[in-house]
Amino acid sequence: MKIQNVCCCCGRTIENSFVYCPWCGKEVISSAKPEIKEKALYEYVECISDDVREQRIFKIEYSLNQLEEDLSKILDECRQ
Repeated sequence: MKIQNVCCCCGRTIENSFVYCPWCGKEVISSAKPEIKEKALYEYVECISDDVREQRIFKIEYSLNQLEEDLSKILDECRQ
């Protein structure tokens, strides 16, 4: 059984010895290139996840502040 790759462009299976995909003509990416591209992608995704996490924390903080204000109002009304 021959070692095979999957073309990143068309998704078809190609033999490992091909430099270009015989189906779409796209250059087969060597094993050294994806690490560089993936690193940039992971950094981008990490930045997005950090932003989403930060937004979620701010929403939770806002909700907790609103709850605290509402509870304070309720306690003030009960005391009167």
